[in-house]
Amino acid sequence: MHGDRATSIGLALVCAALLVTEIALTRVLSVVMWYHFAFLALSIALFGLAAGALAVHLLPGVFRAARLFTQTWLAALALAVLAPGAFLGLADNPAYRHLTSAFRPESFGTADLLALALLYGAGALPFLAGGLVGALLFRHRGHAAGRLYFADLIGAGVGCLLAVPALDRAGGPGALLFAGALAAAGAFAFARAEPERGTRRSARTWIAGAFAVGLAAATVVQATAPFLHVRFARGRELTGIRYEKWNAYSRVTVRDFGEPDSLVVQIDAASNTYIGRWDGDPSSVRHLTRDLIAAPYVLLSRPRVLVIGPGGGIDLLVARAAGAASVVGVEVNPAIVAAMEGPFAAFSGHAYAQPGVRIETDEARSYIRRSGEHYDLIQAGYVDTYAATAAGAFSLTENTLYTVDAYADHLDHLTAHGIVAMQRYFEEPPQQSARLVVLALAALSRRGVARPGDHVVVLRKAERASVLVRLAPFTEADIAALEAWAAPSGIELVAAPGRAGHGVYAEFLATPDWRAVVGAQALDLSPVGDDRPFFFYVVKPEHFWKGLAAMTGERMHSRAVVLLVALLGLALVLCALLVVVPLLAPGGRRAASGGGAVAVTYFFAIGLGFMLVEVGLLQRTMLYLGHPALALSVVLSTLLVAAGLGARTTQDAALSAAALRTRITWILAAVVVVAFAWPPLFRLLLGLPRGGRIAVAIVALAPVGFLLGQALPLALRRLAAGRPELAPWAWSVNGGASVLGSVLAMAIAINNGYTATLLAGAAAYALAWWLAPRTSPVALASS
Repeated sequence: MHGDRATSIGLALVCAALLVTEIALTRVLSVVMWYHFAFLALSIALFGLAAGALAVHLLPGVFRAARLFTQTWLAALALAVLAPGAFLGLADNPAYRHLTSAFRPESFGTADLLALALLYGAGALPFLAGGLVGALLFRHRGHAAGRLYFADLIGAGVGCLLAVPALDRAGGPGALLFAGALAAAGAFAFARAEPERGTRRSARTWIAGAFAVGLAAATVVQATAPFLHVRFARGRELTGIRYEKWNAYSRVTVRDFGEPDSLVVQIDAASNTYIGRWDGDPSSVRHLTRDLIAAPYVLLSRPRVLVIGPGGGIDLLVARAAGAASVVGVEVNPAIVAAMEGPFAAFSGHAYAQPGVRIETDEARSYIRRSGEHYDLIQAGYVDTYAATAAGAFSLTENTLYTVDAYADHLDHLTAHGIVAMQRYFEEPPQQSARLVVLALAALSRRGVARPGDHVVVLRKAERASVLVRLAPFTEADIAALEAWAAPSGIELVAAPGRAGHGVYAEFLATPDWRAVVGAQALDLSPVGDDRPFFFYVVKPEHFWKGLAAMTGERMHSRAVVLLVALLGLALVLCALLVVVPLLAPGGRRAASGGGAVAVTYFFAIGLGFMLVEVGLLQRTMLYLGHPALALSVVLSTLLVAAGLGARTTQDAALSAAALRTRITWILAAVVVVAFAWPPLFRLLLGLPRGGRIAVAIVALAPVGFLLGQALPLALRRLAAGRPELAPWAWSVNGGASVLGSVLAMAIAINNGYTATLLAGAAAYALAWWLAPRTSPVALASS
């Protein structure tokens, strides 16, 4: 195998392994901790990569050119061991137990920060090993930065494509074993790239090959007869599991919980839906028509129903008991559908296969927007998941089911007297159910409804609430019928047209200026849209940066925000260390002289900009494609492969500052198009079949990725031509900026939306444009 080709193949395999590891850790963290730890996986990955590059910069005597292939072989082999080892470290780690079982957001202190640092360190080790590979190659092969960056991004793109089937077939632990096999294959390639033949090269080749084969075999065994399991989640042992299935965006289990006639379906050991034992006799489920979820059926006769997230099938049984003419159940998670149509079909009375019931495995928003049908009832009962998508889960549960745009889509697909019914929790102070009312009022106002409060009814039983919304106003007869039905079942009419109502709900419905009522609340209950789909986030944006000493809102989501702020602080410290530590090291001042520090700042700007733009690109495409795993696979693989192709074009490009600035100018133009032109374009083309939408997404993403891939390698080539010793420092600062960008993107998105996130990315690239001439501070200073 030719040395240059073997080197590129080795780098591509290591990068593929790193992407699979990152995505698999996202899944594992979302299961054993909380969903909001999932965006920690991306931050951990980037931190490890940056640390590896910093080590190469600070220890030039250790990482010498003569030992390049020995050290890349060792680092790749270390990654092969550490990737599956990360499962053992993170699935039973005292740090996560401290953060998830005994956590009080109002007292996040030193112990919590130390636990977070321990968690960071345990997860970062595989990426530290992978970061050494990239930093070593760019340090000693900087003249080939375009070719190497091409291999880096192509490998990452292929890794993203491979991660989805690996998770589907082997689960989170198996995907990490698979990542180890890829890394061992990379070590094999580096052994073959060694120019000196001999016993040592042969031994390294055999060792790496044995690791690759052994880990691949372990992956197959894990997929067919699993031997690695999650034993703990959030500080408690998982017991009674009858069924377990992983995929790219969840781990679904069905387990006993002490009730003989019920099983609980858990998504990532957090979100629950229940399967009730049913004998198939319709008369035995008539009692369900007295439940809160059955309220809309009081006003409907033989309705055509769409159920969002049927889960364990209770909503389907309610529809059946209430005499629905037809039911379409849209379930996004194929693992739940497989459980309900397979091993638990008989237990549930074949709820998914009842006459008139049709199950669609799809994302509900996307399905409804493409549908030409109109329904008498669109029902969504407690549909959410604390699972994180494998994209790195930039989520404090962003959920596009609960936005003004979602309500608008639902209303567009109702019959004249059809109802949208959503159930959420009834809390004090008002949060989820109150915000549902606000979303409905905003959607109705958008349609030009003069008195939107006349179109909303709120009912409550204990801690649960149901919000009914209709295009036609609710009449006195409608309200009287609901009252007569509700009273015997202990269900309270909280707010309705023509009734005094209770609390803020009554104010929302009765006050013409409902927006003023929203603004007067202590929590942020403002209507959220698809650009800022954080329904559960109730911290007012102006309060976000004020320390969050006394958090409000759900305890779980408070923890998420506190963690985000802590991560933001850690990321800022990390970035400062990546700049300051090299300056304090021997020869640091000399490295920074002659414009070296300014040159490195360019790499900080593009690292920050790339991550901010990537988050915006993912969100823009997610709703259009519909399926979370599909969006992950299409977006990240297309973006990375296209970026790799863009990087390859810079290998023989002119090294002038003008050439670099031209490429950044095109990036800025592309970001503006993504921010403002993509949303209306995607809405226009939403009716295409799935294959057509995938093609549109690829065509839209590829040019952007192609441009994004050029700013780093061309600047690295310029740096290598003038100050090659700065390349590892620049690489580490770029990685550190990406750590900051991954957390900062979340902070901007939850408070200001994804358009603002994209524009922040554009601002970072604008800074890079200004700094571009300084990327070769000595040899090309006159360019």
